[in-house]
Amino acid sequence: MKRIGMISVVALTCLTACASSGHKVDQAKVDAFQAGKTTRAEVVAAIGEPTAISTLPDGRHLAVYSYATAAARPETFIPVVGAFVGGADAKGSSYTFWFDKADILTSISSTQTNTSTGLGAAAK
Repeated sequence: MKRIGMISVVALTCLTACASSGHKVDQAKVDAFQAGKTTRAEVVAAIGEPTAISTLPDGRHLAVYSYATAAARPETFIPVVGAFVGGADAKGSSYTFWFDKADILTSISSTQTNTSTGLGAAAK
């Protein structure tokens, strides 16, 4: 009986679908950066390579760090019922670092998102 319980716990753990993508940024590190002083090299050294880099026509640079995570709701895995009440919840963040032509930080902007998707008639 104990073995069946252990197998059930392992199976349920495997069924909790969760995924993430991108580069998660620590807000405490962002708070330490100073516009007019911090360089692009210092930002990369502190938080890693950006998800995307853009060069603007005037020579300025943007470094974007995007992160997203999604998890299926547990009720999604209930046979039959899951098709009507299941779904997933997702969270995302994006930090954009603006640098001048000399690669000195000029500003930082951020976006946080929360979305939910539902299945069937009971979609949230």
